[in-house]
Amino acid sequence: MVTEVKGITERICTLKLRIETKIQMVVIQVYAPTSVADKQEKQEFFQKLQEVMDEEKEYYIVIMGDWNGKVGESNSKGNVLGPYGVRERNEMGEKIIELARTNGCKIVGSYYNKNEKRKWTWVSPNKITKNEIDHMLINDMSIVKNYEVLARFKHDSHHRICRCKIQISNRVKFRGGKRRKNTNVIIPQYMVVKAKEWVKRKLAYEEQPNETPSMQVIHNHLEKTLNEASNIFGKKKEKENTDDKITENQRAHKEKGRIAQ
Repeated sequence: MVTEVKGITERICTLKLRIETKIQMVVIQVYAPTSVADKQEKQEFFQKLQEVMDEEKEYYIVIMGDWNGKVGESNSKGNVLGPYGVRERNEMGEKIIELARTNGCKIVGSYYNKNEKRKWTWVSPNKITKNEIDHMLINDMSIVKNYEVLARFKHDSHHRICRCKIQISNRVKFRGGKRRKNTNVIIPQYMVVKAKEWVKRKLAYEEQPNETPSMQVIHNHLEKTLNEASNIFGKKKEKENTDDKITENQRAHKEKGRIAQ
């Protein structure tokens, strides 16, 4: 059931769907500036989009549309991209990945192994250049059952339609509408120092010396930074692993011992 439709800017709008009494999904539709737009316009777009995402704290979050960005192939950093990205990455693609990493989202299309002819979403007017610049981000991949580009749907556009099949389990209604804290991600001991240094640099870089933010703003910023650090330096906790408990120096010493053998 649709509960709200709201236009934010000429590039961002939101739609809310009620799944259960206390469970909602927010779909954020975007039309990002092109890669040739000036730096300020692109920065303002992503800043406003982040503000919208900070406000729309629903159980399920979907961000989709024409991003005008190529996310490229995965480098296994941050668990944002799956193994089926397409070719190179551009500046807008970097910003998309940073947004997804900051907000605990994944880029859905990169998790589905489709023929490359079924991956591109935009073709140039001369029909020569084809790129994948339309993307869908979601905060819970477990509900995604399929994602595909519709190649045979004919319409007057240089873009092709992307379709995602979502299936939500009835078990969601027993969770009370609140997302559980993710306790399945840990930062291995040998990555702790790097993670601390990264957090320190991040907080120092974004500090505004001429402003006095409220405690809520400070809390939100700190929480966002720590979540981002967890996505970058953390790993999924599966079984007890001795390497996760040792420091970086101990790990290096252990590796030398293996080589010596």
